[in-house]
Amino acid sequence: MLLDPAVAGKPMAVNRHPRFRRNLAVAIGVLVVAVGLAAAWWRPWEPPLRPAALTANAKADPRPSLVVLPFDNLSDDKAQGYLADDFTEDLTTELARVPGLFVVSRNAASTYKHKETKPAEVAAALGVRCILEGSIRRVGDDMRINAQLIDGSTTGHLWAERFDGQWTDVFALQDKVVVSIAGALKLRLVSVQGKADVAGGTRNPAAYEAYLQGMEIYNRRNAPDEFAQAVRFFQQALELDPDFGAAAASLAWAYWDMDGPRIKALTVSDIGALYNAYKYLGEAAKHPSPSYYQLVASLLVREHRSDEAVAVMFKAVALDPSDPLNYVGLAEALNSMAGRTRRATISSQPTV
Repeated sequence: MLLDPAVAGKPMAVNRHPRFRRNLAVAIGVLVVAVGLAAAWWRPWEPPLRPAALTANAKADPRPSLVVLPFDNLSDDKAQGYLADDFTEDLTTELARVPGLFVVSRNAASTYKHKETKPAEVAAALGVRCILEGSIRRVGDDMRINAQLIDGSTTGHLWAERFDGQWTDVFALQDKVVVSIAGALKLRLVSVQGKADVAGGTRNPAAYEAYLQGMEIYNRRNAPDEFAQAVRFFQQALELDPDFGAAAASLAWAYWDMDGPRIKALTVSDIGALYNAYKYLGEAAKHPSPSYYQLVASLLVREHRSDEAVAVMFKAVALDPSDPLNYVGLAEALNSMAGRTRRATISSQPTV
């Protein structure tokens, strides 16, 4: 849907997550239904919603609102850009769990990557009060994280901090950032849970880094050989931490997403790929992550067990309220239920 005629004919950014394509057909089906339903409430003679209107809506919402802009990679090794990208995603996820805080989805925030932005313009466009931006520098095992919280209406700094530590302290550094931001916004944290406690995560830095490297390659969806390399990184992460549920879920998705060239690159048969998909899905079930629930729900929909799929996707949303794939999966499940198409249409709308 093109909102700005000025960008007509210009290429749009490719969605970072490969599983988005699997759900594309479902999303198109939902959109077709949405067009029919739109006539009941859409008024083409009224002007479209402008940034000023979004800002007004944000002011009407009593909750603090925040967007985490993509952190910059200041390391000399530019190949370590995946660290900044995934740190941004993890930080968004952790902040989305803070009670009373509304956090913009990471997909919406990713459109500002590598762009010169003005806080007031970002706040107006996304309808938020606060903007979190920063950078990561890693030299060997030494890490430095700079972060600053900006008031979108005044462009003044609400909070700024520098965190130094070792790569082995990466999880503690993330926790410190979350606690500091919550304190700056005067929000009460119920608890500070690390990645080992929620969302099928890990507290093993080596396993975490292998997983990040695997995701960075997997999301490119390039040559089959690179796909095989991503699978090996996921396997390495799971070997380093057998309880790393997100790594197991990524392996399950990888084998489920197999095609001919990928099967050849991994030297497995069709039956072997299917066997591995369910094997790793069983491992992921021991420490569920959002991606685990997404695959389970997709399989349930295929079996016409839509009620169960909806229940599963609500679990995924609870784990990560900022992941748009959770809402796509929820829309897919709702769309397969009789009489729930309108709610599916609402669920599939972008989270801003």
